[in-house]
Amino acid sequence: MNPDWKRRFTWIEMDESESAFLKEPFPHRGHRGDLGPLHLSISRYGMINPIIARVRQGKLQVICGYRRWLAAQVAGVQRIPVIITSLSDDEAAGIFAEEEIFRLSERSKSAPDAQEIRRDRPKTDVHSLQAKQERSCLLDGNAEKSVAELYSRVCAIFETIQQTKSLPAQLVDELIEELCVLDPMACGVDIRDVGPAQSDEDGHWLAAHGLRVAILSLRYGSALQWNRTKIIELVRASLLHDIGMLFVPSEWFHSPFPLTREREEALRKHTVLGQEILQQSEGESLAEAALVARDHHERFDGTGYPSGRSGAELSEFAQIIGLLDSYAAMVSKREYRSPYLLREAIHMLRDAARVGIFQLDLVRSFREAFSICPVGMHGTLADGAVVRVEKFERDGEKTHLVRVIESGARFREGEELWWREEELVDVAKEIPHRGDKAARTSSRETTVSV
Repeated sequence: MNPDWKRRFTWIEMDESESAFLKEPFPHRGHRGDLGPLHLSISRYGMINPIIARVRQGKLQVICGYRRWLAAQVAGVQRIPVIITSLSDDEAAGIFAEEEIFRLSERSKSAPDAQEIRRDRPKTDVHSLQAKQERSCLLDGNAEKSVAELYSRVCAIFETIQQTKSLPAQLVDELIEELCVLDPMACGVDIRDVGPAQSDEDGHWLAAHGLRVAILSLRYGSALQWNRTKIIELVRASLLHDIGMLFVPSEWFHSPFPLTREREEALRKHTVLGQEILQQSEGESLAEAALVARDHHERFDGTGYPSGRSGAELSEFAQIIGLLDSYAAMVSKREYRSPYLLREAIHMLRDAARVGIFQLDLVRSFREAFSICPVGMHGTLADGAVVRVEKFERDGEKTHLVRVIESGARFREGEELWWREEELVDVAKEIPHRGDKAARTSSRETTVSV
């Protein structure tokens, strides 16, 4: 350990910060919010307020001021002021929680729906944040296992719906709360790894698809900085959008042959069946979910089903979930085709928007939320290294955290690198998902429906 760190206050050179600091602050989290104002302030006046850190594993662990540290890196300052403390885990968590609450309250003052945000936030903010932090620490590095547990619970919920034609609302709400705390894509989970493929015989591919769309919707709402209530409503509607499919014969989905016209017409009725089940369930919060169940296959130009609704006739949630539903379906395996690459699916959504199938602004916001190089994308670099996108954070100059999973001439296995999006698009050639062992065909039907 550097002997200078024994002092309460010190300065650390930025070119030494990589070796001085742990990669993650206390507790595990990703930075959120716009770094622009911080970057501008630090560029003009330098780093004035010190960050607070403690010594762990011979390095410094950031407790307070992590965003200032990131902004200082972007601003190119020479050194940063640091206060070294000897805080316990509980004391450090308290300081972190106070900083988080202050930042959220400051942001909410300037937000158009500031009163709604404050109203939705529970009174026990500190305890809620600390519980979330403790859970995040437990889930660190084990997010896939946690998602697998959530998937099992979705399967049980869907089985209950299939048997009773009613919704176990409390179980759904509890699951959604835990899903929102975990935020799998923020933890680096690839939605293609959620649950089984459609070809599996356990009959739970529909639960997997619903959970994948729910995970996408959580990231989408968070990226647009929606308030908590709206995000939860979107996630709930996403999870339940296809429950009408539970009453369609499962063997239809395991056939490599196209559906007959009669079966296709019967399949399309799943939208109305889903709406009826949700309308019969108790709770006003399901009203929007019922509309989404009915309209998620409608299209902006009126070419969808069941009623050919278009444009302003479609709710915001129905349009968003229709888009996310299509994306999740395209990147997943089907009996009649291999999954599309992530970039292929995004380009197909863009092309569909250009001809009016989806609203163009919606596809643009989708790309902003997930990037053209989404979390989970595998690619090869010029030196032969195989990399995987671990994190995507819109703030800052470098937005993509990439981990090397197979060594190349320059980069070694286990290295983690931050890239700018435009650089990564140029240097990383996307390859099929590691779970896709089927041969990819050269020509496939470019449908955007499930």
